[in-house]
Amino acid sequence: MVAFSPGHEVTLQRFDDYYQDSPKGRPAIKTIRIHTITDWGAAQAGVLSGELDWLYNVPSLIARNLAASGYAKREVGSSMRIGFIELDAAGLVAKNDPLTQLKVRRGINYAIDRPAIVKNLVGKGAKIIDAACNPVQFGCAQDVRRYAYDPAKAKRLFAEAGYPHGFKLTLWAYREPYVSQAMAHDLRAAGLDVSLRYVKLPVLNKARSGGRIQAYFGTWGAGGTADVAATLDVMWNMGTDRNLARDEELARTIAAASRTRDKTVRKRLYRKALRRIAEQAYWVPLYVFPQNYVMSNDLIFPVPRDGLPRLYRARWADTSAATSGGAR
Repeated sequence: MVAFSPGHEVTLQRFDDYYQDSPKGRPAIKTIRIHTITDWGAAQAGVLSGELDWLYNVPSLIARNLAASGYAKREVGSSMRIGFIELDAAGLVAKNDPLTQLKVRRGINYAIDRPAIVKNLVGKGAKIIDAACNPVQFGCAQDVRRYAYDPAKAKRLFAEAGYPHGFKLTLWAYREPYVSQAMAHDLRAAGLDVSLRYVKLPVLNKARSGGRIQAYFGTWGAGGTADVAATLDVMWNMGTDRNLARDEELARTIAAASRTRDKTVRKRLYRKALRRIAEQAYWVPLYVFPQNYVMSNDLIFPVPRDGLPRLYRARWADTSAATSGGAR
């Protein structure tokens, strides 16, 4: 880093004396200037004028429009962020709430048409998840109970739980309004009387800390950490209001995993925890969020699996820019 203006710009320059056997290799681009731009209109103008070569975390619509202009190209990959619905299994809202019953929670899992949501609303780069973690994270076991879309089975489970005519459910959400509406529609189609409460995140957080949330559509990026501890330790410890299950056995298993550095033991314990979350249907795991990149047509940028950009891997299709030391 050769220059840094907090909140505005960072300039990175290749260190030519970096050790030769580095797994990163030798960056092809000598100088990279990173600008903080909070206005997507300005970002689009920068790309169209040729002033900007690369954009990160771009809204899908803007990414598609810029690619359609012919002045840039769009690349899409996965991110570290996952979406989920968390259910009040502990009965924090009401002791005898329907969500305290396992059949009801499983029914809700069966009621959500995740494939249609990913295909029609989230789009390219999104991936359905079955476990309560991102598959790229260490310890994110995939051999858990799965819930394929089956609204008839959802209705049957609701009836078996004592709700043949459904029940009232308030689903809270703070982002992705179209996805939120689609999930509310799916739950209504399965016989539930759903009220969608769309609010700002601070409002949702306050309601959750006050024990007033039956179910909410949440997301989690794990701080960009490719280890399941960054998800499970945060979401399921007994001291957080994010934990609507209040499952002490689950919390003990996760705590035991966090106390050891033995990879085999950690994997075993996290697998046990993830299988319990799925068996008890504490969550409705939804999908991995996509990550959109927009870049100059002559820039080659390998798209990462975890949404964390490795800028040292970028290069120009015309290598003369790199060999001449040109800064782009």
